[in-house]
Amino acid sequence: VVRDAGEKSKKKKKKGDDKPADEVEKGQLGPIACPILMKLLFSARLARFDILEAIQRIARHFTKWTPKDDKRLCRIMGYVKGSLDKNLVGWYGGACSQIAPHVYADAGLAGCSDTQRSTTGAYAALEGRWTHFPLCAVSKRQGSIASSTPEAEMVAGHTACNKVLI
Repeated sequence: VVRDAGEKSKKKKKKGDDKPADEVEKGQLGPIACPILMKLLFSARLARFDILEAIQRIARHFTKWTPKDDKRLCRIMGYVKGSLDKNLVGWYGGACSQIAPHVYADAGLAGCSDTQRSTTGAYAALEGRWTHFPLCAVSKRQGSIASSTPEAEMVAGHTACNKVLI
């Protein structure tokens, strides 16, 4: 089809459809996704640090939920169902004088595909020779765009020391 340069292209609308044709298709699970993910996030903060980042990444899409997010939610729920035997375990042994807090930090450069921001991960535990007791974990998108991996790692280390350790 050849159009004149002055002719405007018009998108067709279906009869009885009030939505514009270029509007993004909504996902079916959008209305119930928020309570599901918030319950998952609560349990992940307590005992399943391995799914924190996945839940937080999909939770950013509440206001613009698509069928692709439906698939992501189903995949997360499938993983949770298939890994119910995974537990957060801590053990204690030895003298209290041998136990000290330890914090581990890591960053993923440009982890968010939408904004190219890096992701900070931090983990805190009480550790000793015969002791390892998890305290908390954080997975968080950084506030600025890092230009290199060392820069993202410095931000992650700063977050771990100021937010997690203290």
